[in-house]
Amino acid sequence: MKQQKPNTIDEYIERFPEGVQKKLQQIRQIIQTAAPEATEKISYQIPTFYLNGNLVHFAAFKNHIGFYPTPSAMEQFKEALSLYKQGKGSVQFPIDEALPLLLISEMVQARVLENQQKVEQKKRRQLVPKSKNTEQQGVLKEKLILLGTGNAAVTKCYNTCFAIQKNETVFLVDTGGGNGILTQLEKAGIELDQIHEIFISHEHTDHMLGIIWLIRMISARMKNGFYSGTLNIYCHAELKQTILTIVKLTIPEKFVKMIGDRILFHPVTDGKSRKIMGYEVTFFDIRSTKAKQFGFLLKLESGKKLVFLGDEPYRDHEYVYADRADWLLHEAFCRYADREQFLPYEKDHTTVKEACETATALQAVNLILYHTEDKNLKKRKTLYQEEGRHYYQGNLYVPDDLTVFEL
Repeated sequence: MKQQKPNTIDEYIERFPEGVQKKLQQIRQIIQTAAPEATEKISYQIPTFYLNGNLVHFAAFKNHIGFYPTPSAMEQFKEALSLYKQGKGSVQFPIDEALPLLLISEMVQARVLENQQKVEQKKRRQLVPKSKNTEQQGVLKEKLILLGTGNAAVTKCYNTCFAIQKNETVFLVDTGGGNGILTQLEKAGIELDQIHEIFISHEHTDHMLGIIWLIRMISARMKNGFYSGTLNIYCHAELKQTILTIVKLTIPEKFVKMIGDRILFHPVTDGKSRKIMGYEVTFFDIRSTKAKQFGFLLKLESGKKLVFLGDEPYRDHEYVYADRADWLLHEAFCRYADREQFLPYEKDHTTVKEACETATALQAVNLILYHTEDKNLKKRKTLYQEEGRHYYQGNLYVPDDLTVFEL
């Protein structure tokens, strides 16, 4: 008599001998542990776990237990799965051998992440306006997005970093002090797939540690087939070694292997230019007394000059790059009026007063102040502009995190 189709996973398991039932329950339990929010169902007449779409399937056969984690997971774990017979999107675990429970758990977790990323991508696409008019009319959109505006010690805003966006591509400058960069990018509507160029100015933690998270997340997307092309990281040679040391200590080897293949480091040197997103970007050593650090001059499509001076005071040798800048990005640790409270000079930083005096001397058209304290965050813009107006008559900006400038 032909068996009825099972309606539940329990009904499916009950039809097998006791030894096979034990293995099916093992695989069921490991999936439940790896994906506790997933729901069970029968799909294609076999046990299925569902979370933001079908997650994994499994089934019993005469000589093996079949596990179906989809082709993307099979590709991600191909080395570990090389011991087993495989099909497209499936692997066969011999019925008379112990199940590789840790491997199964890791594959399930990878599938959870993959499905979640698909959901997040869909949400972001719905939130971001379509740019078909830009494409149809050939209109170039260039933006400067301040992802963070605070110094190393802030807790009310994110550490200073920003993105230059050209239509849908992004050049990221510094990454802040941790995984908060992922939050800031999400809030700004910037997907990881848009980021293929990153510059890290120096080794201080509030500028550099976010790159570790980006390497981790982007390499995972590369492995899962959700990121096309390469990730290019620009920094000086010594900083490259620092980043690689941290990466190797904190990131799984399977992701570290992407470095040199699809994650590429490009050393920057004083006065040398590179083409980044079609822009001519000239890097310069700011000659820091604390840690080797680079700034840059970027020429926009319009021919205008955008100059990033790092997070230390302007120095005379930078004149050749910063003179008559259309957009000058300059640190201002605090107001001159608050210098005794925040002690900027002891930390080799400037105040609003000095930054504005520098902008005046350089005849800068637009001045953006960043890398500030956050004790006066609610009144920061008003207070800084009030002081700055005495020393600079151009366009003075004191942005909040996520402020966007049309370039």
